[in-house]
Amino acid sequence: LPFAVARPDVDETPQPGDPLPTLAVRLARAKAEAVLAGAEAGGGAAWVIGSDQVAERDGEPLGKPGTAERAVAQLGAMS
Repeated sequence: LPFAVARPDVDETPQPGDPLPTLAVRLARAKAEAVLAGAEAGGGAAWVIGSDQVAERDGEPLGKPGTAERAVAQLGAMS
């Protein structure tokens, strides 16, 4: 089936005390809703699958590294 990939601009800041599974569900829902709103605004209909992933190390959430250097450091710390 033909499909399109969308990367909506959603604030991914964790809420204080947000368990990681709750954060992943909240972000997936927000992303799906943003994509659907864009499709509806464009006059179309769409099936939307929203997803997100979060990772933790020793109980601490890992954010997006942002740079190649930090990505290497994160991967090294987790190996």
